[in-house]
Amino acid sequence: MMGSKRDEIIQVVLDLTVEKGFDNLSYKDISDIIGIKKASIHYHFPYKVDLGLAICVHMESLYDELIQKIAKESSYQKKMQLYIMFYDPANMDNTAPYFSLLSSYNTSSVLMQEKLTQICDKEYSLLYEILKLGVESNSITISQSLDIQTITILSAIKGAYKYHRIMKFDYVRKVYEYFSSELKI
Repeated sequence: MMGSKRDEIIQVVLDLTVEKGFDNLSYKDISDIIGIKKASIHYHFPYKVDLGLAICVHMESLYDELIQKIAKESSYQKKMQLYIMFYDPANMDNTAPYFSLLSSYNTSSVLMQEKLTQICDKEYSLLYEILKLGVESNSITISQSLDIQTITILSAIKGAYKYHRIMKFDYVRKVYEYFSSELKI
C-alpha cells in the first residue's frame, strides 16, 4: 500500500535533493515526477523551506533511531559498528539528502539553519561519546584530541559523499573501509 501524498512528496524531495541539490529543486520538478499539480504540493508544503524542514525531520528521526540502537549496546566495537554502518554506502539514500542540504546551509532560512545545527550537534555528540568510550576502554588509541578526531571522521564521511556525487567513484566505500579498519570495528 502506498503512503500518503505528503510522504510521496517527501521521498521525491529527498531524491531530488541528492540529484540536483536543494537550492536547485523546484515545485515543478516535484509535480512532473509525481504527476500532480504544483498547487497540491503547496497544499502540503506552502513554502520551499517547509520541504527543507521535512528533510531535516526525516534525518533527525533516522539519527534518533540510531541513538536508540547504540544506547542498547555496551561495547565500543558494537556502538562504532552501528555508527559506521549508518553511513555505509548501502544506506546512502538515507543520509545523502541531509549531506546535500548541508551544502545549502548559508542560503537556508534561519529556521532551517537552526534545525541543521541541531542535527549536526547530535551527530557530533554521538560520535564523540563513542570515541570517548573507545579510548577509555582501551579499545582504540587516537593521536589527536577527541574533538579533532570526531571532526576528522565527520568531515571525511561528508567529503566522500560529495566526491561520490561528482566523480561517480565509490569514495564513500573507501572511507567506510578505512575507518572500519582504523577504528577497530
